[in-house]
Amino acid sequence: MTPRNSRCARQPGRPRTPALGGLHRGLAAGDGHGIETRALAVIGDDWAGFEERQATFRREAATLAEMVEDEAEFSDLRRQMGAVVNSCRGCHDNYRAD
Repeated sequence: MTPRNSRCARQPGRPRTPALGGLHRGLAAGDGHGIETRALAVIGDDWAGFEERQATFRREAATLAEMVEDEAEFSDLRRQMGAVVNSCRGCHDNYRAD
């Protein structure tokens, strides 16, 4: 099961996630680039960490999607949803302005 969202970039073998093509190093909140965003400039300083957290999110979301398709038990889905939320939080806590 793959979420449907026209703003998402689809890559074979991966769930749909928001397109990040316009988010380059140095394009962050308050850096004068003219794009409204809540991303922090630290993304450019820790690009590898940002990509690692993004990969973790994709992996956890794909696992959740597979579990839904396999009709997993609700308690297992709930636990996996927690893993997805934690992967979101891992990125937002470090790279997004409040």
